[in-house]
Amino acid sequence: MLPANERLTWHVDIPLIVIEHELVPNDGAEQEMTNQAETVFHSLQEDLAKRSKYGELRKADRSGHYIQRDQPELVTQAI
Repeated sequence: MLPANERLTWHVDIPLIVIEHELVPNDGAEQEMTNQAETVFHSLQEDLAKRSKYGELRKADRSGHYIQRDQPELVTQAI
């Protein structure tokens, strides 16, 4: 957590692949709150991928939170 009005400024020049899940969890939470959280997570993952000129954001279209379990081939390809 950063103090108010402070932003991260780091960048790297290495390959950086971020994989995000596509399936929205249905855990009984209010759908609106879940959608808001997913929007925030997506923007954070985009930001992370952009921290490298070699960064890439990939979607795991058949995965929930555990991408390594649901689509292990995506993790293997990224590595």
